[in-house]
Amino acid sequence: PNGITIDYKERRLYWTDALKDRIDTSDLDGQHRVQLVPEAKNPFGMTQFNDYIYWTDWYKKSVMRADKKTGKNVTAIRTDLEMAMEIKAVSAHKQNGWNPCK
Repeated sequence: PNGITIDYKERRLYWTDALKDRIDTSDLDGQHRVQLVPEAKNPFGMTQFNDYIYWTDWYKKSVMRADKKTGKNVTAIRTDLEMAMEIKAVSAHKQNGWNPCK
C-alpha cells in the first residue's frame, strides 16, 4: 500500500495501492476485505474524517473524497495538484492549546 489510515470508531483499515489502482478496506484483523473505490486511478496518500475517506490522485492531479462505507459519491475536492504525496485531516474541534492571534 501507498497510503493507509485507521478509522478507530468503526474499527476499519483503509489503504491505497497506486500500482493496482485500488482503494480497499478491511476490519482491523484484515478480514472482510473489499475493494471500496473501483474507479480510483493512481491513488496515493490517504486519510479519513467523519463519514469520508480522502486520497491524493496522481492521475487526476486531485484530492478526492468518497463515502467511507460505500465508496460512492466520489468527488474532486481540489484539482491541479502535481504529484501530491500525502494528505492529513485535522479536526478544529480536537485542537488543544491557546492561540494568541484570536
